[in-house]
Amino acid sequence: VIGAYYAWCAQIICAALEENGIRSSRNAAAASFDKYGYEIDYKVRGIPKGAIVTIRHKSNGGRHVTLANRDHMPYERIIECLGGNQNNAVRISNYDLNNETIVAVRWPFPMLPPIVKKSGAVEKTKVDSETTR
Repeated sequence: VIGAYYAWCAQIICAALEENGIRSSRNAAAASFDKYGYEIDYKVRGIPKGAIVTIRHKSNGGRHVTLANRDHMPYERIIECLGGNQNNAVRISNYDLNNETIVAVRWPFPMLPPIVKKSGAVEKTKVDSETTR
């Protein structure tokens, strides 16, 4: 499959999720991940490693979906991501947010998203037992 003719980034994300026992969007469109799972307020919390990131390319308006390859603080302008159809391969790529727009940062159900702290460390989200009853 050649990415220049056929976008396959969402298929890689779907395959990775399904292979790990997590239901994916089951859709070949990058935009299918815009509302998938839990929303992460990345402008406040940052982007945790493993988060699903959907991007719009400012140059042509095209869409892309990928996974954050490391934790990112809210002020960072370059995000390192692992995904498919990145230069026609599954690879790690850097995305400059001066050239790309983040559409959504999501975390798959049923796992709770981690929180990126100012130190760059990740803390597991705790569920309040009162809210789960």
